[in-house]
Amino acid sequence: MTRIYVWKRTYIWWVALILLLGVLTWTWGTNQGVPVFSNDKDPDQKEFWIVAGEFKSELEKGKEIEAYRWDPANIIVHKGDRVTLKFRGINGASHPFVIKGLNVNGEVKKGEVTSVTFVAEKPGTYPLICLAHPTVEQNGPMIGYVHVLED
Repeated sequence: MTRIYVWKRTYIWWVALILLLGVLTWTWGTNQGVPVFSNDKDPDQKEFWIVAGEFKSELEKGKEIEAYRWDPANIIVHKGDRVTLKFRGINGASHPFVIKGLNVNGEVKKGEVTSVTFVAEKPGTYPLICLAHPTVEQNGPMIGYVHVLED
């Protein structure tokens, strides 16, 4: 009798675990992640915060290496969206940038916020390039991407 009770208890735990995994899988599959934008009044208006940051490390012989990056490095919007990018300068004195193909440019300075707004008119992938750090030799490449999707 005890053996049947233990088996039933184990069986119940397995069923509960399978149900929990099913719920978690469904939740994870339907969740698009936490958005970095918010605009309840106008769903076609997207606002993203991007940080200009830096990684530093020291090699075995004491030489310091560093690389700058945009974070997040990929922004996804849809054709027709009005997009505002708000850049926050954390590391590096100045990061002049251009988004090739969108006619967008600006400069991010340490401790400041820079905003640019544009309408995503044409689907495609547009590189966001820091002109101060475009290559490895200049502690880059500090490149991100704006992906404009067709509706």
